[in-house]
Amino acid sequence: MDDFDIVKEKVRSAAVSDPPEPWARVGTVNFGGVTEVGFAEDSELLLVLSGHGRGVIDCRTGRNVGRDIAIDNPSAWYGHHDLIGHGIGPLRGREVRLAGTSGGGLLAITRDGWGAVRMAVDWPDECLLLDAPFCSIYQPAAPFWKIGVEREVLAYGFSYTGKSLVWATSEGVTIFRRDD
Repeated sequence: MDDFDIVKEKVRSAAVSDPPEPWARVGTVNFGGVTEVGFAEDSELLLVLSGHGRGVIDCRTGRNVGRDIAIDNPSAWYGHHDLIGHGIGPLRGREVRLAGTSGGGLLAITRDGWGAVRMAVDWPDECLLLDAPFCSIYQPAAPFWKIGVEREVLAYGFSYTGKSLVWATSEGVTIFRRDD
C-alpha cells in the first residue's frame, strides 16, 4: 500500500460530519442547472449562474437575495473566455470571477490556514474535506473533516474573506460559514 492509498483509506473510512467550530453548515440552496459560481471580493455574496439565469446568495444566511431569470442573451452577462460574470441585485455593476463548467477555481485556503480539498476516492462520488488550519490531509496525523460527498461537482472553495465555504453541483450550492 503506497502513501496515497493510505490517504484514500483514511478519507473513505471517515464519516460525513458537520464541520468543527467555528464553522457551521448553513444549508443547501437548490438552483438547478448551475454552471458557475463566484464570490464578490469583499463580501459573503455568491453569484450563481445557471441555465435558468443568475442569482445571488448571501452565504451568511443562505438566502437568495437576487434573481434574474432572463436567459435570452447570456453573453451579455457572462464571458466564458475570461470567467467573469456581471452581478445583479446587491452585486449590480460588479464583475465577479467565476469557477465551474468553463474552468476557474475558488480559493482553497483561507488567510488563517483552513483548507478545502476535493477528493474522488470512490469516483464518481467526490468528498469535500475541511483541513484544520495549516494542516494537510497528506500529513499522517493532521485533523480533517469530511463535510460532504457529491457527484458532478462544479466548484468548491472559500470566499475572499475566508468566512464562507461553498460546494457547488449542478443541483445547487451547499454553504458553510463561520463568524469569527
